[in-house]
Amino acid sequence: IVADGAYGSKTYLLICIEQNIALISKLRCTSALYLPAEQKKGKRGRGRAKKYGERVHLDKLDKTSPYFCKTIEDSETSNLIIDVYHLPMIWTKFLPVMVNVTVLIATNTRTNKVSRKILFSTDLALSADLIIEYYSLRFQIEFNFRDAKQYFGLADFRAYKATQVNNSVGLAFFMVNFSHIVRKKVTDIWEVE
Repeated sequence: IVADGAYGSKTYLLICIEQNIALISKLRCTSALYLPAEQKKGKRGRGRAKKYGERVHLDKLDKTSPYFCKTIEDSETSNLIIDVYHLPMIWTKFLPVMVNVTVLIATNTRTNKVSRKILFSTDLALSADLIIEYYSLRFQIEFNFRDAKQYFGLADFRAYKATQVNNSVGLAFFMVNFSHIVRKKVTDIWEVE
């Protein structure tokens, strides 16, 4: 499931784990990320073993970091340079499981402003590229919701019974998909945008 940052919480994460579904979402840019603690060899002390190791400081990540993945630069359409860092096994204080984290640090070359986005997945095997690609698909879902609300009555229906709500939602999204298909066919036939 690809979800907005509001769904990147313990409650939704536990629901996804219970249903055996991988969740891809966004963390707050101020989230504290921790490497797993190194387990000491030899005699074990009392209590539970340490879970949190060294903290990952996002402001200290640079291209010499072992977590650096790649740089995305598109100088023709934008003034952004995006550095991608991949941390495959990370703990956060508010999530009960280890997550796969991709950090995007965007630098505006004109203003030198820096912004950070932290994407995470419960699937520890996903690469940074796949996490970014899957999360970027979320915007198409947002556009479809917008179209269903604006043009096909999803925001205006007054149904209260389960069957009526199901029919209204289904019809609105059917019309969104149908309109996309018709538009694509029209642009292909007449070669217009």
